Amino acid sequence: MKARALVLKQFQTTLEPATFDLPVPGTGEVLAKITAAGVCGSDLHMWEGKDPRTPLPIILGHEGVGEVAEVGEGASDAFGELLSIGQPIVWERSLTCGQCDFCNRGEEFLCPARKVYGINISSLEPPHLSGNYADHILLRKGTAIYPLQPGDDPATIVAATCSGTTAAHAHEKAGIIRGDNVVIFGAGPVAIFQSAFAVREGAANVIVITNNPGPKADMIAKFGADDVLLRKESTQEQRDAYVMDLTNGSGADVVIDTTPDPTVFLEAIPLIRRGGKYINSGAAIPGDTVPLDIYRDVTFKCITIKGIWASDASHLEMALELVRSGGFPFDQLVTHRFPLERHAEAWDVFRNKQGVKIIFEPW
Repeated sequence: MKARALVLKQFQTTLEPATFDLPVPGTGEVLAKITAAGVCGSDLHMWEGKDPRTPLPIILGHEGVGEVAEVGEGASDAFGELLSIGQPIVWERSLTCGQCDFCNRGEEFLCPARKVYGINISSLEPPHLSGNYADHILLRKGTAIYPLQPGDDPATIVAATCSGTTAAHAHEKAGIIRGDNVVIFGAGPVAIFQSAFAVREGAANVIVITNNPGPKADMIAKFGADDVLLRKESTQEQRDAYVMDLTNGSGADVVIDTTPDPTVFLEAIPLIRRGGKYINSGAAIPGDTVPLDIYRDVTFKCITIKGIWASDASHLEMALELVRSGGFPFDQLVTHRFPLERHAEAWDVFRNKQGVKIIFEPW
């Protein structure tokens, strides 16, 4: 039996169907049959050649859910329980060395040897199946694997594996408490998770600022956002006035930027109250620089500026718990489902921003 996959061979070219021999899992490894693979904004950045980590050729896709097809000796889940064939699972997207200073201090996401399925492992490297745009993937020893629970829909769970984990990491650093006023830039899946986390903490107001109307702006309103301000239909002065009026002139306690646009920083900083926080989880690729008045915008306001890079298994656990909590309509997040054979159509829908969460269902 051969595994089917979609391979990016050259930047900005159509993904090419390919087949690979199914590898035999070694000690601690799991061959997983993929039941849902999410399409993420980072995939587009890699396809465009904007992410310097991307090797070619590569099987894209770092968001995956599936079931155990074969198990290597001693393969177990994150709780130390042995895995069995046919068991539904979800996995953390990255592998770290477990030995460096970052890993030892609990900051595995900063590990310099960090490998990420579908992001920086070439399909030329054995065992080749290292991305989720495929019908199988080999989960290497050290991957944090979690059993799915009865009633978990793979398509719903898959968004937790990147969008949810990144939002969970940002939420952890934001320290939102009951009564906080929160501004979120962007309305994609990360922002949607971000809104849900803030609402669950008891934020007094969650205001979303995004570029255009559309499915994402409509969706985030279902996840607790009190208002969605559209940059296309308002001026920055109007948005600033709205936030200041809402917060009695003080500004937001926390501003979370989920966008890849560096210029958003210039709009975000004035919205933060003195002593507030700016959290950026969106600048995942190199971009333009922006000016910053250290005195006026940072020290005088005594604000915290925090960057969020990736996540770890603890953040996946946070995201899974949120999805399973039943307090939000995560079952509505997936708007489009495609087989691998319709990858060109899926890519068009994604690039044209016609949906919210788009997934591949290989089987």
